[in-house]
Amino acid sequence: MTQAKNSNPPIPNPVDLWIGKRLKERRRQLRLSLLDLGNMLGITLQQVHKYEAGSTRVSGSRLFDIACVLNVSVNYFFMDIPQSVGTQSPGHLKGTIAGATPRDRGAGHYAGLVDALERIPSEELRDLIRQLLSALALEQKVDGCYQNGEPACLSLPDGGT
Repeated sequence: MTQAKNSNPPIPNPVDLWIGKRLKERRRQLRLSLLDLGNMLGITLQQVHKYEAGSTRVSGSRLFDIACVLNVSVNYFFMDIPQSVGTQSPGHLKGTIAGATPRDRGAGHYAGLVDALERIPSEELRDLIRQLLSALALEQKVDGCYQNGEPACLSLPDGGT
């Protein structure tokens, strides 16, 4: 007896779609073709396309390889991910690790800043920027980095942005 094949393809996880979107953005930013990136990773252009479409999940080790080839941190793929993407994920978390702070869970907000800082060739200039950021953080005296679940460091004291 043959089993009837399901005619409905599986719906990609929204997080996988987001990662694919970020992968495609970075590949295009670097002006790489699907074939170029596939060759650099040792995979087919079809596989790269499936990653970008979110139809094939990217494993942790493959994501690490992709990040290295594209010269970004792994966090790059999760930067600016809308909260709605996470809540639409079928495996949406029902809780968090006891003791984890919002700052621990929101580290992806800062990945772009870290990536930009790492790309500055002058160590002296990077140190000056770190000192500036430390001074600004002390000046703000914000209780933690989050207020009402949002990054407090992104809002000005007068409520502006």
